[in-house]
Amino acid sequence: MSGIEDVVRKLRKLEELTKHLNSNINYLVRVVSGMLVLFSIPLALALKAASRMLNTISKYGVLDDVSKAFIEVLCVEDGISISGLTRRVKEVRGRASRRIISERLKILASSGIVVLERRDSRVLVKLSI
Repeated sequence: MSGIEDVVRKLRKLEELTKHLNSNINYLVRVVSGMLVLFSIPLALALKAASRMLNTISKYGVLDDVSKAFIEVLCVEDGISISGLTRRVKEVRGRASRRIISERLKILASSGIVVLERRDSRVLVKLSI
């Protein structure tokens, strides 16, 4: 009977993997469609940006909504000013405060997720990956 039990166990594992894959695909479709609408970019660029976003999120684990919005914006427009980032995060989330943006940037920079690069009087934000 152990042969049948092994098959049943493997089938259950495949079922779990399929559910996980489906949820990832659904999330990817939502992200890509959001990027197409918000940023008015070609599909190929949206797919590339969404893939980069998912890789970044999976590498650093669970992130809050504001941090995810940062990563989404930076995957499309890497090397953006803090003011530009604030505007784009507001478009993605519907709201954004300069204070929260500034605080979160410091946390993400200390975690190594983003790099803050000073150019003249401006600070540009880039993904470290």
